[in-house]
Amino acid sequence: MRAHEFLAEIFCNAPPQAWLTIWRLADKSTTWVQIADIDSLVDRHWQADEYFGVGLHRERQSNRQRGTAKNVGWLPGLWADMDFSGTGK
Repeated sequence: MRAHEFLAEIFCNAPPQAWLTIWRLADKSTTWVQIADIDSLVDRHWQADEYFGVGLHRERQSNRQRGTAKNVGWLPGLWADMDFSGTGK
C-alpha cells in the first residue's frame, strides 16, 4: 500500500473540506492538503521524518504552523498514544 492510499483509507469518511497536515522535520514546515485533493499525494516524493496529523483541521493555516487542537474538526477514529516507563513491576 502506498502512502496516499493509506491516508485515503484512514480518512475515507472525512468531509472533503477538511485539511490534512504533513509536517517535515528537516525544515519544520507543514504541507496542508485538503481531503478532496488527497490524490494529489500520489506523485509526492516522501522523505524520512515526515509525519501526518491524525486530527483534520477546519481551516488551512500557514506552512510554518502545524495546527492546534482548537482547529481540529474531525478524527478518523479512536487514537491512543501511550508511553510507559519503568520495569512494569
